[in-house]
Formats: sequence, structure tokens, C-alpha cells
Amino acid sequence: MSKFKSNLVPLEVDVWNVIEDELSTGLIDVLDLRFDYSAEKEVGAIKIRHPENSRISTKHIKLDKKQSEDLIIQLSTRFNFHWTNLAELRFELEPGKVPIFTSRFYPRVSDESTLDTTKSRMNPITID
Repeated sequence: MSKFKSNLVPLEVDVWNVIEDELSTGLIDVLDLRFDYSAEKEVGAIKIRHPENSRISTKHIKLDKKQSEDLIIQLSTRFNFHWTNLAELRFELEPGKVPIFTSRFYPRVSDESTLDTTKSRMNPITID
């Protein structure tokens, strides 16, 4: 097993910089952020808490399919994860905490001839 290299782990600011570069929110002093993406729904959502006019404000950003895909491609390129078969991606950014990306992937084969074609793929009742 390889030794954990903490100097290669991005911090919350590294992830924020990718998001800000892609979306140009213009927000400063961001307190925390939550990102949710669903490939099935083809949308992403970002919730950002930040100070505004002497109080804490929450900004909700809905991302359409293209915006979501563009941001995910930037994140995956920067932080080394595959996006082509991504089903869901979630993460939270908080000051002083290392971000943890939670992802779900669709299984994928490189050669479709290896798939079982004896069973209909639409509305199956059993798995066998």
C-alpha cells in the first residue's frame, strides 16, 4: 500500500477556486458550500452561505445540463476522477476541512459484445 501523501490532497479553497473560475459568482467570504449533481435529472445545485449586509445569506444556484457537465469536467480534470459514467456527485466545503467527494458511478464496459443480449433491457422483472 502506498504512503498517504497529504500534500497532494486539495483543500476547500482549491475546490472553491475551480467553482468560482467556472461560474464567476463574485462571492467573497464564503462560509460553506454544498454541491449536488444527478445525471438522471441532468441538473446540478449549489447552496452557498456567505455574509451579506451584516447577516448570513444563502445563495442557491441551479445548474442546467451544460453548466453541470462543464463544472464536473473541470472538477474531474483538476481532482483526478472519471466523469463519463458519473451518476451522482456530492460534496460540501467548510473552512478548515478537507473536502470529501461522494460519487456514484454507472458500471460501464469497453466492449458491448461482452453484455448479455438474451434479455430485454427495458422493464425487466428479475435480474437473471
